[in-house]
Amino acid sequence: LKADLGGVTLGPLLKDALNNDLLEGRGSVTLDVQTGGATVGAMKKALSGNASLALRDSSLKGVNLGELLRKARSLRGSNPPAEQGALPAERTDFTELGASFVIRNGVAHNDDLSAKSPLLRLAGSGDVDIGANSIDYLIKASVVASSGGQGGKELAELRGVTVPVKVTGPLDAPRFRADLRATVGDAVRQRAEDKLKERAQDRLRDLLRR
Repeated sequence: LKADLGGVTLGPLLKDALNNDLLEGRGSVTLDVQTGGATVGAMKKALSGNASLALRDSSLKGVNLGELLRKARSLRGSNPPAEQGALPAERTDFTELGASFVIRNGVAHNDDLSAKSPLLRLAGSGDVDIGANSIDYLIKASVVASSGGQGGKELAELRGVTVPVKVTGPLDAPRFRADLRATVGDAVRQRAEDKLKERAQDRLRDLLRR
């Protein structure tokens, strides 16, 4: 099957193909895939080829990543880190989202996710096992702005920090895990090093002026 589709609404397409609409939005979808088998399950496991998508005004359903990062910030240094299952009422909206996939034996691998929202920038890589209906994916979420009101301060403190968010489990009930312990420690150390460099430069300038 080869197809280059524009103006596609992704949610219904995923619902028909995977019985899941974890991701929704409107944009272009390109497919070049082949499969075979006597049953739907066998065909999913034999699926191979390539696919890509480029969406605008899209949503990741089941999680509000901004809220998850706020929770991770409040739990910084504690064990376990912030984790939740998919919640039907929650979603993360994006103005742009793009990704390409190499599919082998029913497993779609991606390593070039790019998504943007007013608050976040996402990169990511991992696998969607179409035959087993499962996901093992690492999102790298970077805070680029903060919202006002409750929780705004926590996000502001994470600006410029890249937070790993692990997505695992069945596609219809994935779990999202954000762990700030190592990430924030690295950021704090970097800021401390930057301050030391600034002080050293200030002292050098003072000496040169004498």
